Parts: sequence; C-alpha cells; structure tokens
Amino acid sequence: MIRKFLMAFATVAVAAVTAGTAGTYKVDLPNSTQLDGQQLTAGHYKIDVVGNNAVFHNGKKEATVPVKVETASSKFGQTQYLYNHQPDGTLKLEQINVGGSHTTLAFSE
Repeated sequence: MIRKFLMAFATVAVAAVTAGTAGTYKVDLPNSTQLDGQQLTAGHYKIDVVGNNAVFHNGKKEATVPVKVETASSKFGQTQYLYNHQPDGTLKLEQINVGGSHTTLAFSE
C-alpha cells in the first residue's frame, strides 16, 4: 500500500516538474541577428527555455532573452525562422518554429 502511494506521489512530482519547464532545443541560425539588443552570429545554438526566458548557448557564449512559448496544432516539418528587416539593414529574430515539434518560440522586446 505504501509502495503504491510512493509511486503515485513520484509520478505526480515528476509531472509537476516537467510542466514547469518548456525544454531544450537545438537550432542552426542561418543569419546573424539582433535579439533583445544582443547580437547573435549565425551558427548552431542550444536553447534552454527556463520560465519566461530563453538562454541561447553557442560554445562559451550565452545570451538570455525573454520568450513566449506557444503550441501549434500540428508539428512543424522543419525549423522555420521569422526575421524582421530593420531600417539599418540588420535582421531581428521574431520567432522560431521548432522542426519536428509543435513548439513556437516567440521573441519580443
């Protein structure tokens, strides 16, 4: 009886912890971009979503920016990037639709 209770408690605890984190994503930014006033060069990034922030990791470089995680009704076949062209010619990253998932990472300032 106690064993069943502990197993049920552990399952609920794991579900609660998992619900509080949005996950880790790996993306390849095809273009250098501005994101929340920070310059990110083109390249491979690991993105950890923690609460309302996305932490971009590229080697030893790290950038933390506000993010809104959205869920689409269907999976994205490939990763898609939405950029906004700025008057000075730079690109501002607006959102990433993560390929193979239902996840959209929306960035705003």
